[in-house]
Amino acid sequence: MKILTAMNKYSVSLLTVLAMLATTVLAETKTADSKTVQVAKLETISPEEVKRVEDKLKKTFTQLTVEEFGPSPIPGIFQLTTNHRVIYYHPEKELLIFGAIFSKDGRNLTEEHMSLLQGAKIKELPLDKALVLGDGDKEIIEFTDPDCPYCLELHKYYMTGIGKNVKRYVFFTPIRNRHPNAPAKAIHILCSDNKEAAFHEVYTQQLPFNEMKNCNEGVQMLSEHEAISRQFGVNGTPTIVLENSVLPGLDKARIAQFVNQQ
Repeated sequence: MKILTAMNKYSVSLLTVLAMLATTVLAETKTADSKTVQVAKLETISPEEVKRVEDKLKKTFTQLTVEEFGPSPIPGIFQLTTNHRVIYYHPEKELLIFGAIFSKDGRNLTEEHMSLLQGAKIKELPLDKALVLGDGDKEIIEFTDPDCPYCLELHKYYMTGIGKNVKRYVFFTPIRNRHPNAPAKAIHILCSDNKEAAFHEVYTQQLPFNEMKNCNEGVQMLSEHEAISRQFGVNGTPTIVLENSVLPGLDKARIAQFVNQQ
């Protein structure tokens, strides 16, 4: 969409100004796993007004697919989800605003909102399509790229002993424009008879690239993994799911807390 590309060039600085001017109020809410977290308290607006603004948005930006729409942490600004991405809308100025809103204590409110939306989709993930590593009691879902440095670091972290009681459900999500060799490495793992051993060889960088296997089944499985990743809204790797919480990045402390909790 050309209009979105053009507006993206100017929108981040505008959002930064709005975030600096805004006072974000925090409220407590319960996640699906009954944990209490702080989220941005949104402006109270009638459903009729929200619908009016959403209709105006759709009339102005006709090519935009709106998946979710409502008030944002900043009064007068609305937030929407499109293509698994949170962006913002100023109805009076008819502006789309790209970027992240941060609270005064450094919390990324945009990322937190996206995580809440993803949390509702966790139960829909087809775990029977995932590569399963380990057989522990603690189940962790991972979206990973074989050439992502933090994904390799995550695998090494499991090898320290923290992963001995973990069962990992892995979906390959190669960032093709940054890691052109990553799809071939994922396919090699999926084509191997001993997939867990192949995963370890690739993620510890012990296997030469010219020894990679290839098969139609592996290509098809990778295509399915990537489709699942897109549907879940994965924008980077590693993306980690702990019960009903989504971690957009490597967070060893959170993983350790989850694995060690009784």
